[in-house]
Amino acid sequence: MLELIRGLSRIAPQAEFILLTQAASHEELANLDGKNVRRMMVAGQQDLVDGQAFARRLNLNWVYRLFTFVKRRLIQGACKVCREFKYEDGRHVLLKVGVDLLFCPFTAPTFFKQGIPTVCTIYDLQFATYPQFFEPEDLAHRKNVFLNACQKATLLVAISDYSRVSALAYGKLAPNQNHRVANGATYAVCQM
Repeated sequence: MLELIRGLSRIAPQAEFILLTQAASHEELANLDGKNVRRMMVAGQQDLVDGQAFARRLNLNWVYRLFTFVKRRLIQGACKVCREFKYEDGRHVLLKVGVDLLFCPFTAPTFFKQGIPTVCTIYDLQFATYPQFFEPEDLAHRKNVFLNACQKATLLVAISDYSRVSALAYGKLAPNQNHRVANGATYAVCQM
């Protein structure tokens, strides 16, 4: 994904790419900032990060474990808690930024807003083919993410024929809703 962002910024220098981040990954992605790439933290968890550091300094292992558990749960449930991702003025994050297209490289259309074209990438549907290999919570989460992408995405991009055929069958999609684009050629879809 990092190379995709770098490649897109080079081949489309006139476009602006805004990476919507959360506190846990915001600084990690700083090396992507450039003339037409910038990060925007939209799901902050600074209080949890500060709480973890405080617990570590005091060597309170049980408090640290509690913060770690809560942080993980918040990350997993961020879509549920911040479903609309509104700013203080009540505007949705995508409207505030003025985006033309939402690209969801990790399938989940977390920042979806009606009226903004959305492209979601489908990597595989192992959970549907081999459900026995997944914990019930993980299985439910993966199914929910996939079905949510099927409902909200303007276009689904599958990385292989297997993923495409699986998505068509499992998601009961029309063939024109799902296209196969190999990982190396993902740039072509993003230029639509």
